[in-house]
Amino acid sequence: MGGVDRMDQNIEKYRVSIRSKKWWWPLFMYCLDLSIQQAWQLYRQTDTSSEKGLDLLAFRRAVAKVYLARARSRPDAGRGRPASLDKRLPTAVRFDRTDHLITPWPTQLRCSHCGLKTKHKFLKCQNPVHDRCFKDFHTK
Repeated sequence: MGGVDRMDQNIEKYRVSIRSKKWWWPLFMYCLDLSIQQAWQLYRQTDTSSEKGLDLLAFRRAVAKVYLARARSRPDAGRGRPASLDKRLPTAVRFDRTDHLITPWPTQLRCSHCGLKTKHKFLKCQNPVHDRCFKDFHTK
């Protein structure tokens, strides 16, 4: 069996099969499968492979474990949600009732009070808030 046939066989053996309506998803998954298979081929040619001797499935699992461990070790692990309001804005600054001036902002941001989109931001605390949410946001 030639190299291309072996590659196709290895990719088909442990193919990532996640269904999606995105047209590009199968292409992306094929490229991911291909790169893992090629990395495994390189791994098999190293001295480490003679010691550990990982097959393709074990190699894929090891790669997945490394990426999961890296994702967990990040301080901002999650879906990119910002820190809670208490961490971003101290309560003393939020409720001090001085110098909370609203300024227009060029891009849309999420209101810290209601969560809807707004184009206003406070100069003092740098939090986006609607003008109608101003009173509710700064009173206890």
